Amino acid sequence: MKRITIVVFALASLMTFAAFAPAFAKNFNYPEGQNITYVSGGKGVIAPPAGYFGMVTSMRIKANDVEIGTHGSGDNMEIDFLFPMSTGPMYLPIAFFTTNPNPDVIDWLKIVLSGMPCALIPNNMRYVFDDVLIVERHGNSITVELTAPQTILMMTSTGAVPVVVPAFTVELNKVGGSVHNEEIIELTGYPGASGYTGYIEEMGFNAEGTFTCQAWSYANQAMTDCFILMHGKTIYVPP
Repeated sequence: MKRITIVVFALASLMTFAAFAPAFAKNFNYPEGQNITYVSGGKGVIAPPAGYFGMVTSMRIKANDVEIGTHGSGDNMEIDFLFPMSTGPMYLPIAFFTTNPNPDVIDWLKIVLSGMPCALIPNNMRYVFDDVLIVERHGNSITVELTAPQTILMMTSTGAVPVVVPAFTVELNKVGGSVHNEEIIELTGYPGASGYTGYIEEMGFNAEGTFTCQAWSYANQAMTDCFILMHGKTIYVPP
C-alpha cells in the first residue's frame, strides 16, 4: 500500500484540528462513486499482554464520530495490528466496528479495503449497537468506550483463529499545539488492492492517552502515538 504524505506523515489514521480554524464546509458535490466523510475522534497505540494476540506486539485504536458522510453518521472504530512486512513493520486494519445501521457502510468498506485483513475475514467488519461503541468529545479531550468484548478472527498459517478484543476505555487529552495534516493514501501495490485513492485533511492536537481494560488488568495504562482529531475530511476516489 503506497502512501504519499503532503505535509505531515501519519501512517494511516485520519485525524486533526486548529482551535482557531472553522470546521470544514460540508460539500457533497463530487462525482458518482466517490465517498466523503467529516469526522472527529482520536487514536492511540497500546501493547497487549504478551501472547494475547499471538506474535502481535502493538494494537492501534482509531475511533471516530462520523458527523456526516456519504452513507450517514455514527461512531466507528478500527483496530489495527502491527505486522512485519517486506518493507518493514506496518499497521494493518484487522477489524472495523460501526454504530451506523446503514449496510452500505460495510459493503463499501469491503470494496475499498479489499485485500486487507479486515475485508478478507467476513465478520471482522460489523455493526454494533450504539451502547457498545461510544466516541465522545469533551472540549479538547476524547473518550472512547467499547463496552462489550468483540470476537474476531485472525488468519494464521493453520487457518482462522478466534481472538477477543476485550471491553476497554480510552481517554485522550490535548498536550500540544494545533496540527494540520494532509495526506494521500493509494490503495495499490498489494494482492487484492482496490485501487482507490484517499485524500485526507485533518486538524487536531497531539495528545496523551490512557487505556483501561479489566480483562487485561490495565488501569490507566499509558498509550503512545496519540492524536485528537477535532475536524477531519476524507475523500475516497475509485480507480
